[in-house]
Amino acid sequence: FDLGNYGNWELSSDRANAARRALIRGGIPANKVARVEGFADSVLFDEKNSRAPINRRIAIIVLKQNIADAIKASAGGIEAKP
Repeated sequence: FDLGNYGNWELSSDRANAARRALIRGGIPANKVARVEGFADSVLFDEKNSRAPINRRIAIIVLKQNIADAIKASAGGIEAKP
């Protein structure tokens, strides 16, 4: 996919950001969204057909609070709770 300066990377990033906005509109606090990523055509489920609908997807990962805290702590963020 490429429309001049708007290609797969822009489309993928916009799709990911649209999902983030929908979550926030639905009541998820913005500070609970840790990361939004677009992968364009770099991570395909159907590698033989880059235009396959299965390749146009989003993934949402929800973590329990204690797991999120542990990840933050291991990354040098807040301390993990016991």
